[in-house]
Amino acid sequence: MLMLVISVLAFNYEKNEKIKMIRMDMDKMASKIASEVIQLHMQTHANYHHALNALISRYKDTSIAFFDSKKRVLYSNIPESADLIKNHKEVGFFSFKGEYYLMTDETFAHLGVAKMLFKNAKPLHFSSLYRNIILVFVVAFLCVIGVSVFLGRLFLKPIRNEITRIDHFLKNTTHELNTPMSALVLSLKTLEDSQQHRRIKIAIQRMSFLYRSLSYLVMQDIECESPILLDLKALINKENTLFSEMIDYHKLEFKSDLAEVEFKAKEQDFISLYSNLLMNAIKYSVVHGYIHIELTPEFLKVKNLGYEIPKDKITELSVRYARFNSSVLGYGIGLDLVKKVCEKYKMRLEIHSEPSLKGSFHENSFWIYFQG
Repeated sequence: MLMLVISVLAFNYEKNEKIKMIRMDMDKMASKIASEVIQLHMQTHANYHHALNALISRYKDTSIAFFDSKKRVLYSNIPESADLIKNHKEVGFFSFKGEYYLMTDETFAHLGVAKMLFKNAKPLHFSSLYRNIILVFVVAFLCVIGVSVFLGRLFLKPIRNEITRIDHFLKNTTHELNTPMSALVLSLKTLEDSQQHRRIKIAIQRMSFLYRSLSYLVMQDIECESPILLDLKALINKENTLFSEMIDYHKLEFKSDLAEVEFKAKEQDFISLYSNLLMNAIKYSVVHGYIHIELTPEFLKVKNLGYEIPKDKITELSVRYARFNSSVLGYGIGLDLVKKVCEKYKMRLEIHSEPSLKGSFHENSFWIYFQG
């Protein structure tokens, strides 16, 4: 019975590895084509249709479909693409009738392409895998392979965990920095006025924020910094200054009401907590909205004017990679970092979304209670 369970697990593992390889290939192709779409858009000033056709001609052998913002097919050599765009509204990797697909929005509507759909060109066949598993089962039964597998997994677990950690870090970094980096490089080539200077500055600031967040995420396990008594008002004012250009760029009204508060913690922990809350408020605020910061000895509150956060989504916001508004750039790791800092120092995070007096918008407030 044990050997049968091991065989089934081995089959599922190999199957998942093959599927994972398919997804990695699709991710690479999607990133490559998305980068070309962005470059063509930045280099083309009028005939986007001609530029898109030129791109399509280079990838005519790739199973791919392009859709506009209204889910209309711009180009497709996947017969079932029209049905898939209707049934699969979320971007991501999925299977349909034994085939594997990847839906992505990395083009950000450049050249009019809002979403891309990729299909695995080579169907998976598991007949050879079945034969190998049976052979392994027989050999394993004769050689008591169960003990070897157990020991092998035990010894390889730390390596597998480290590989997974590095894989997550590289994937997050590549995807998050791809678009700002492309915009920065292309803007430098066609720099003409001060507005482009400002865009470059904002792109650099966003890259700096992403770097700080990802560095904190990766390095926190080996950080030797000790908790000290922090001047929270001074730290918040310093971060506000760093983000001021970005706040002005998004045309947001900014107010802060800060009391003198001291709190014992690692400086990088609190900076990560506050900078992620502030960046979250900037990204999800409406144009000509506002951000209000309030600090008291009891709590820190970051409030912004934006769209309603559904009540059933509030508890999911602090889960890594969860986002309630997929139209905003990001990977959904900010509030997860905030939650981890709160848990580390026994603070309490509360999220509220209440109707505002400005039309259909809502006041979204994030409360950090220092005594959880």
